[in-house]
Amino acid sequence: MKKRLFSLLLAVCMLFCVSSVAFAYDYSIDGSYQVEYRINDNGYKTLEYLWVPCGQTVTVEYKWTTSPAYPYEYAWVLHVNGVKIPSRGLNQYGWLYASPSLEEATGIEGLTGFDIVPAQYAVIRNGKPNPLSVDYTAPATGNGSTTKYFSLRQLSSTFSVYFEDEDGNRIESLSCSYRPISYGEFTLDADDVQAYLAENGYELVPPEQSYTVNYGVDASGNDVFEPSEVVFIVRPIQEEPEPAELQVNFVDQEGTLVEELSYTYTTEEEKTMTFNAESMYEYLAEKGYLLWPMDQAATVSYTSADGFSPSEVTFKVMQVSSKTFS
Repeated sequence: MKKRLFSLLLAVCMLFCVSSVAFAYDYSIDGSYQVEYRINDNGYKTLEYLWVPCGQTVTVEYKWTTSPAYPYEYAWVLHVNGVKIPSRGLNQYGWLYASPSLEEATGIEGLTGFDIVPAQYAVIRNGKPNPLSVDYTAPATGNGSTTKYFSLRQLSSTFSVYFEDEDGNRIESLSCSYRPISYGEFTLDADDVQAYLAENGYELVPPEQSYTVNYGVDASGNDVFEPSEVVFIVRPIQEEPEPAELQVNFVDQEGTLVEELSYTYTTEEEKTMTFNAESMYEYLAEKGYLLWPMDQAATVSYTSADGFSPSEVTFKVMQVSSKTFS
């Protein structure tokens, strides 16, 4: 009898001990759920995957701000439970090189995943980018997957840029469009435009033209540009004219060439030049000559299209001693 009682007590004791061990670890939080965050983009585009431990709640947001990795560039940056997540070092397997990790940044043990920051997407309220937010609580146990959706629309509007000559005639072949990377102000400055024009044989005139445009939405959610278009004044790039040469010959009284002078001229300006005894006195004096007869003269015209006309002139000279010029 005592043995049976002892055996019964031992069995009860063992059952109690086993039950105590069984409840020492709560298996109800085992497992994780893969959450795929998507937007609708002619089908679906995945923004990110997160593996959320069972029983945990995450708030996933995209905010228009700077990334810790790129502090001077704005983008749609992922935030998890209010923490801005660095994007440097991401690859297809997750935050292998990011610091801090998702676990460290959020304090959620076992939270992993990877992020594909959406480009060219926005959600707009009152003409400004607004955060996108989705909450998710993983079921208490087991493994599984689910999909959550963001309401994003792709930035598809383009802004028209036109070009006119100095007479106000539009050059349709130069017309182009510009697609902003985000809502807000953007500037089309001379450097950017001139690079485009140079490829097409044009230049800005004057060269310092630029425009600032605001990209927003109206009360109906339609894209609006202010101003609605811009026009730059341009002209064909002016090519340097070919150098023109004027040949001035000096012959003696018998017609034999004794000196020659060459003028090389390159300019867009039209010019008329007169050669006579007065204009050539210093040059001839150094050579020991003077015009003879003294009343000789020649008028030459110059244009960038035709050069000099005539291109050659001849004068008669007489050799003299240095005393003649004293």
